[in-house]
Amino acid sequence: MGRIHSRFNSSSAFPSMIGFPRNLQFPVPCVPVDAQRTMLLTAVNLAKSKSKAILVQMVSGAGTGHSFNVRRSRLRDKLVIRKHDPFVNRHVLFHEKKKVRSI
Repeated sequence: MGRIHSRFNSSSAFPSMIGFPRNLQFPVPCVPVDAQRTMLLTAVNLAKSKSKAILVQMVSGAGTGHSFNVRRSRLRDKLVIRKHDPFVNRHVLFHEKKKVRSI
């Protein structure tokens, strides 16, 4: 009968890795030098930046107090949307009242 697991060495319980020294002291840094340089460079670039979109509250122009939240681009002008207001059962203009949060 042949070997059950061909990748296992008969003298070891662990898989034999070609070119891997067996007398290593652990912990061994497993990250290549190029990847270490990359990690250092990306750590500098990961500073917090402003989000591209914000969440704003839209309030009914009919004065009913009905409102909803909508997402818009930070660079865009203030929104005015024509939408249905259920309190007056009509389409009315909704104006941007305030910024709720950044997204």
